[in-house]
Amino acid sequence: MSKITFVVGASGVGKSTFIENYKGRNPTCQVLDIPALWKNKYGSCDLLIEGDEMDLDLYMEASDLAFFAIINNEELVVEYNANGEDEGIADLISLAKKLGINTEIIFLDLDANEAFQRVQKSGPDYFPSHSIKEMTEDILICTLYSIEENMGLTEICSVATEALDISLFKKSEEGIESYFYISAPKRGLMQEDLGSLNGSQSPVKEYLSFEEVFAQFQKEYSVFNCELIHLDDEYKDKTKLIFDEFFVQQVSDDFSHQSWLNL
Repeated sequence: MSKITFVVGASGVGKSTFIENYKGRNPTCQVLDIPALWKNKYGSCDLLIEGDEMDLDLYMEASDLAFFAIINNEELVVEYNANGEDEGIADLISLAKKLGINTEIIFLDLDANEAFQRVQKSGPDYFPSHSIKEMTEDILICTLYSIEENMGLTEICSVATEALDISLFKKSEEGIESYFYISAPKRGLMQEDLGSLNGSQSPVKEYLSFEEVFAQFQKEYSVFNCELIHLDDEYKDKTKLIFDEFFVQQVSDDFSHQSWLNL
């Protein structure tokens, strides 16, 4: 299954060096390296640092690299600059999970003064990742939306708790249907959250039948105790059968959220 690994941290913490070593240990992974693409075409990254917009050919080359890495079930490694509160990566992870793509955060931290000194002492090949943060986000978001357009994706059911939005999906690829579910917090990720998530993974497991995935969906999140937000018409009858079986086993109505009683 495809995976996006985000190597996250402020400028000067060593993200590029880490990715270079990571690539050496994982030679089959693909790295979204915008400065390298720019340098290969123009000989240096001077114009990119000065804020010139990426030309269409390079934009498409970077997008194609990301697109085909994910489509071919490979690992895509992305350098991502984060310093302070950051919701951009939360949006990217949420969208990736919605498409059934595994994600991992590798958070690199360093004393701010030491990171600053590293930047000051860096050689001519050093490129500040904050200069292309928006470009990186734009390429990834457009890539993920392109994948969504090429994927038959149906949101079957969505529920909510005070802290989470939880959804169950069906996807169809090359005539094969599979099911998966995801959850997302109702607030953006902050830097301190990213630090605590160092090494964390968000695996997305796929199932071959609705009954199997819903059983796990209910087991993990007690779905019938959550507020029902959406239920696809095609799956109402199947879901009602599962709910009725669940309901008769309960001692009282308190074991289910009222929103499920109108099925």
